[in-house]
Amino acid sequence: LSPSPPVAPVEFTCGSVLDGAGLEAVEAADVLFSYAVTWASGETHSRLVRALAERLPDGARVISIDLALDAQAAGAAESGARFELLHQLTGPNEETGGEATGLVYRLVRDRRRGKGGGTASGGRP
Repeated sequence: LSPSPPVAPVEFTCGSVLDGAGLEAVEAADVLFSYAVTWASGETHSRLVRALAERLPDGARVISIDLALDAQAAGAAESGARFELLHQLTGPNEETGGEATGLVYRLVRDRRRGKGGGTASGGRP
């Protein structure tokens, strides 16, 4: 057998992305996973998308299930962020009894603005 490839350090945080440990995890995330099938629309959806657009680092990936990410529609255009759809896949979801769509996004931050509209800091390649 060949040796296993190196594995990047992983940390899991379960909590609100709006405050506390959950917010701190979002601000440091390279990859964020959201299974929020009941939040696919409405104010909770908009608050979640705004929080991610305002707090995720440039280049971070978001994997979501049935949660479309549109920073402008969620009212976060001033953050200078947009979510670029990289891939999507639809298949059966036994938990909901129907189909679900997995979406993979990359957060792209306007280099002229940083979080909250200030000067951009260094981003990821």
